[in-house]
Amino acid sequence: MWDEEKGEYKLYPLRTIDNIGPAGSIVSTASDMARWVRFHLGRGEIDGTRALSKTQHDELWKSQIKMSPNADYGLGWMLYEQNGTEVVEHGGSVRGGCAKVAMFPDENLGFVLLMNVSQCPLVQESVSIVHDAMLGEISNADVDSSEFSQYVGTYIGNFASFDNAKFTVEEKDGVLALDVPNQMLYELESPDEDGKWYFALTDQIAVSFERDDDDSVVGLKMYQAGMVFELPKEGAELAIEIPLDELEKYLGVYNNEELGKSPTIVIQHNRLAVDVPDQMVFELFPPDEEGMRVCRIMDALRVRFIKDENMQVTGFEFFEGDESYVFSRVSDTSDDSSVDADSILATYNLLERGKALAALDSISFTGSTKMLQSGISGETTLLIDPEKRIRAVTDFGKFGWFSFGIVGDVGLMDISFTEPEELNTTQIQHFYNSSPLAWAGDWTDNFSNIDF
Repeated sequence: MWDEEKGEYKLYPLRTIDNIGPAGSIVSTASDMARWVRFHLGRGEIDGTRALSKTQHDELWKSQIKMSPNADYGLGWMLYEQNGTEVVEHGGSVRGGCAKVAMFPDENLGFVLLMNVSQCPLVQESVSIVHDAMLGEISNADVDSSEFSQYVGTYIGNFASFDNAKFTVEEKDGVLALDVPNQMLYELESPDEDGKWYFALTDQIAVSFERDDDDSVVGLKMYQAGMVFELPKEGAELAIEIPLDELEKYLGVYNNEELGKSPTIVIQHNRLAVDVPDQMVFELFPPDEEGMRVCRIMDALRVRFIKDENMQVTGFEFFEGDESYVFSRVSDTSDDSSVDADSILATYNLLERGKALAALDSISFTGSTKMLQSGISGETTLLIDPEKRIRAVTDFGKFGWFSFGIVGDVGLMDISFTEPEELNTTQIQHFYNSSPLAWAGDWTDNFSNIDF
């Protein structure tokens, strides 16, 4: 595996992962996997011999979990459609290898991909590649490439794991393509009648381009899993839908004690938005006649502000499908000129708490951990001190362990089903910032910025 920090390859020996059983410990061959695919395409029968009844086999491909609006999960199989064709597939990876088994049952077609790398985008993209090569034509209607210049540029993404990430649209070999940060350059199909440019490798993701009153491209929308992500073009100023001074009365921190969530209402890209900790910032459309504001990312998410008899904002109700949750206002940041790092530290008495922790010299936490999805439980121990020495161990007995150790700027991670490896600078800082020590004392020592 390539070590980015050291600029060299590092050899990792194979290691038994029997403790996670069928999730990665099967070793097979191309010929055996081909028979496995034929068995499934035969709905439990192969070479004239029925090993499993069709009724039982059909259960494997029935939806058990709704993964997204366009995809389901059966009994160990992912289920969806690819350009109108039923797909049954599953992939996975362990250190040193990754694989994909995919079938198009109605076409009696399947394939297996085995690779000797830990991760590769081809694992998922292979489904589209095989589909287009074997079942359809790679469609790319003639488009005047001279028109591509209006779309070419950098677009800024703030969603999911992307934080001010730069997505680049460029021309490649006569077609338009989108470079997704830390992934790859995806070629785009010609736009359909709705103006959507689908990824050539999958019909599950598409983009469209937003224009201003002067018909200039000012943004990009990405459509994926029933959600719409908006990426403004670098340097473009988005139109103000509602005067910003009218939005200030909504700004502030809100809280729902039962959920343990304290989102903040902010202004982002000249729009009112809900900043949910550890998730993302959800921008809102202007309100309808009933005061309902739909989240731009997904219309199933909505917000309606609550006002008292004096028309002062006291909270908001958040709707998620048929469920709703009320958040009460706990602070107003419409005028935060007096808020700075010192006032935040003083508000929570953090400096005094830091001194108290330092006086303890070292701290030990013990507790139990339950992994309900795996049906196992274990004991957790955390040792920390003010010198940034940390040791955290979660022991699941015969099912394995997780162990982390940090001394200053040196760290080691040891997990039962992988080889021990050194933590890089970013991982060490992330681990330290998630420890109890980071949440007391002077925050400016641990964090690059403090927002209230």
